[in-house]
Amino acid sequence: DIQVWNDWLLLRKTKKASVTQTVISGARKEAEKANITLEDFLRIWCLRGSQGLEASWIKPEEKAGMKYQPDKMKNLWADIDSFGKSHLLGDK
Repeated sequence: DIQVWNDWLLLRKTKKASVTQTVISGARKEAEKANITLEDFLRIWCLRGSQGLEASWIKPEEKAGMKYQPDKMKNLWADIDSFGKSHLLGDK
């Protein structure tokens, strides 16, 4: 969902935190650890309003109803990688 991505970018900007490939890769790894999609991981991150998020910090009730979907994650990661690289390079 592009809205989740835009919300996350706004959160990072508000927190004066950079958006780099390293940050995106870290979020991807933490989503895998939490057994949720990257989209759901970013959604939780936005709802918390924090500068960072680790899988171990996520409460079971925050993951309720979310399913680990490897195929969906691959597609979302490809979209975010493309959008992220474009965004990072200023090609919006």
